[in-house]
Amino acid sequence: MYADGVAVVAIVIPSAISPSARGRLQWAEYIDPRGSRNVTLSRSPCDFRGTDASGNSGPTVTAGGVSGDVYFTLGTPVFGYPEGKVAAGQTVYVNLRQPGGCGKSGSCNMVLGLSGF
Repeated sequence: MYADGVAVVAIVIPSAISPSARGRLQWAEYIDPRGSRNVTLSRSPCDFRGTDASGNSGPTVTAGGVSGDVYFTLGTPVFGYPEGKVAAGQTVYVNLRQPGGCGKSGSCNMVLGLSGF
């Protein structure tokens, strides 16, 4: 990813999944100099509007930093975590934006991890 670049990860929530299922997408800088990112969980790709817990008029979760994670759940979101509610069969998007630079090269490589539990 380059300075001022955007990456979008589409996650399809399986239709046959436990109603208590949770997931997490983690990000971190990789090799290149540190650079902070803006991250959202939304029903729409490239959605960096203000947060709306219902998901109707903005992302359900907004987070950021050099590294971090965004959680999603079919149940009740856990208070204090950057966690949004999703539905079985739904496609949600984790949107990552790299504002500004990451050093002289302009390259802002990152590593992503996706897990369900």
